[in-house]
Amino acid sequence: MTLHMQDGRKMIFYYAFLLSVELLLKADHSIVILRFTSQKVTLKGYRLDILFNRYAHEKPAVIQVYNGRYILAAMKRLAVVTEVTIELIK
Repeated sequence: MTLHMQDGRKMIFYYAFLLSVELLLKADHSIVILRFTSQKVTLKGYRLDILFNRYAHEKPAVIQVYNGRYILAAMKRLAVVTEVTIELIK
């Protein structure tokens, strides 16, 4: 999976090391947590239940991170990632 960050950086995570995918639904946003063997990737955004359901059938190759200030109302019907946090697991 390649993460395309807002600042132009790209990061690759290998699905062979993916242990679990978790979905948290909040009132104004949703969160998907990807737990790899050495990293925890937290994705925050809108309609991430759509992204979560994709993990049941396939593995998304690319995830684009958008600036939350420029999200159109129409985009909120799609899975839109606005924030990413990456933590090392010890």
